[in-house]
Formats: sequence, C-alpha cells, structure tokens
Amino acid sequence: MLAAAGAVAVAGAVASVVVATSTGGGGNRELEKTTKEFLAATAAGAAADGYYGVCDGTPDTGAPRRLVETEGPGFTFDLTSSTATGDTAYVNLTVVGRDRSPTPYAVDLRREGGIWRVCRVETGSIQIDVGGPGAW
Repeated sequence: MLAAAGAVAVAGAVASVVVATSTGGGGNRELEKTTKEFLAATAAGAAADGYYGVCDGTPDTGAPRRLVETEGPGFTFDLTSSTATGDTAYVNLTVVGRDRSPTPYAVDLRREGGIWRVCRVETGSIQIDVGGPGAW
C-alpha cells in the first residue's frame, strides 16, 4: 500500500510537469482547445473574433486570421507542441493548405480573464524545451 501511495505521488508530480510543457498536442488542454477552435473557424471561413485577445494592450485587428487564411479554405492542421508559463503560451502546429505542402506556424496566446486568447500567428515554430534526462 505504501508503494502504491508513493507511485501516485510520483505520478502526480510527473503529470504537473507534463501539463506545463507538452509535445504532440497532449497537454495544456485549454490553450490547445482555443487554438484548435480558432483554426477550425478560420479554415471554415467562419468568424473568429471571439478568439482574439487584447494582447499586451494592443487589440488584435484580425492579422492572425489573415496569415493563416493564405493557406486557402479548408486547410488542415495538426498541433505538434505547446508550452505555457503563467499567462503566456505558444502552440506549434503544421498547416497543410491548398498547395498540399506542410507549413509550420506558431500561435502566441495570452490568458485574459482566465480565458486563452490568440494574439499572434507567425510562420515557423517556437523552440519548446521539453526537457530530457536530468531536466527535473
């Protein structure tokens, strides 16, 4: 019984680390949900205004949507990694658009009033250190 309790304590510690930084789109569920919903709305040509944030005091003007829209209607996407520190987060993803070639993007998000909001979308990826042996 003591060994099981120790395993649960260790599992809880590991889970808290994984939630802070993840790869393969597995952690940071709320910010990834916001990112997926924003991208799905954009791919469908639907309004995405509800996903934008004030972002450091500068209201968004739709620039994140316009960049991703260049991939063409109905583009597909796959979240590859994410990280969050406090109220700032980044999600890396790959978008496949009308030309059928994968393009990496990074989505910059801020938590405003407890809700993740899209601030910027840039081509390329943000380096996310997921740690390794001895990183704990």
